[in-house]
Amino acid sequence: MIDVAPPADSIAAALTGRRYGEAAALLDAWLADHPDDADAWFNLGVARRQLLDVDAALAAYARALAAGISAPEQVHLNIAAIHAEVLQDVPAARASLAAALALQPDFLLAWLNLGQLEEDVGDAAAARAAYEAAVAAHPAAGRAHARLAMIDIHQGRPEAALAR
Repeated sequence: MIDVAPPADSIAAALTGRRYGEAAALLDAWLADHPDDADAWFNLGVARRQLLDVDAALAAYARALAAGISAPEQVHLNIAAIHAEVLQDVPAARASLAAALALQPDFLLAWLNLGQLEEDVGDAAAARAAYEAAVAAHPAAGRAHARLAMIDIHQGRPEAALAR
């Protein structure tokens, strides 16, 4: 049998060119013949998310996890972003970030996203805890230091902000 699936170069070009509809179509065709390709499921999730087809994105990410993707924490991070940014489902976003951090406790992006999520819902103590965890794992994490300084300033402790 001749493999007529699109080459990886075409898929990558569509994704990097931000042609998400094209990428999704190419990935759907590829996955029809390669249903165990975890990376392709992840990329389909990315494309569907960009197209705001969140149900399809979440389904693709679930398939990536089920297929044994090599960096599942990245999948959970993307799922959390959908829950937080599109669905406004804070508990689900927290759960996805917790899943990412359970897999990789020093995952900087997960700590930063958790901190931002907690800031967005007004929980400065939880945001501080997330940013402090980010700094503990990555002492040079400038964004975490900056957000901690802003929390300090907001809480009337400018001296603590300046000490960062």
